[in-house]
Amino acid sequence: MKTKNNNYYAKKGGEIITKDGKTMLRITKKSGGPYLATGALWLLWALTFPFYKLTHIIMAAVVGAVLFVILDRKIRAKEVIVEINLSTGVADADAIIEKIATMREKLSQCAELSARSGDKEVRGAAEGVSAAAERISKHLRQSPEDAARLRSFANYYIPTTEKLAAAYGKIQGGAVGENAARTRQSILNALNLIEKAFSAQLDRLYDDDALDISSDVAVLETMMKNENISSVSSDFCGDKNGGGTAGTDDNKSGGIRLEL
Repeated sequence: MKTKNNNYYAKKGGEIITKDGKTMLRITKKSGGPYLATGALWLLWALTFPFYKLTHIIMAAVVGAVLFVILDRKIRAKEVIVEINLSTGVADADAIIEKIATMREKLSQCAELSARSGDKEVRGAAEGVSAAAERISKHLRQSPEDAARLRSFANYYIPTTEKLAAAYGKIQGGAVGENAARTRQSILNALNLIEKAFSAQLDRLYDDDALDISSDVAVLETMMKNENISSVSSDFCGDKNGGGTAGTDDNKSGGIRLEL
């Protein structure tokens, strides 16, 4: 498989994913069939009917629009996946972009599980976090020098999000009862908070504000620990350079524990 460089990514857009341990770019291409069919209809109409009359122009436009909508829904978009080179030339930025791609793959698995079980809320939350993270990834590709300002943020939120996705997989794997329902709600609440945190951090990057995540982390930690689904070191926020390590929680009251 041919590796594409960053210029290819910038030109084509698309979504960064990980597959078989490799970083890939997934590009969705819509079919040109609806356009061709609509154009052919108008041409045939012009050859058959007096197209210079307003009534026929309106009728052709309406029929063409209906035909286009029907075909656009029936013909599935084509997905093209290519391996890409994510290097920005800044090691910290490359590391965060790679971590985001891996996290988004796990969120995709979480979204698939929730879709199969009909859990629209968790699916929407997982997809929301994934989209917000991709926006940060794109920002880093354009401004890799901002990576240093995101280090602590990435070192906390990325592994925490991955643990939440894994916890959801556990309860979907057979856990039932009140405890499972409570854990599921806590995961949903945490994912919603994380999505807001990602969006807020991106806004702060554009505003050139300092990225102090301590208050956001405190809220998330309190919520998750109250529900017994998370264990994150309380001294993480004190590490402004992202070098902190996560600890464990001795709470034995039950639920699904997420240990970083």
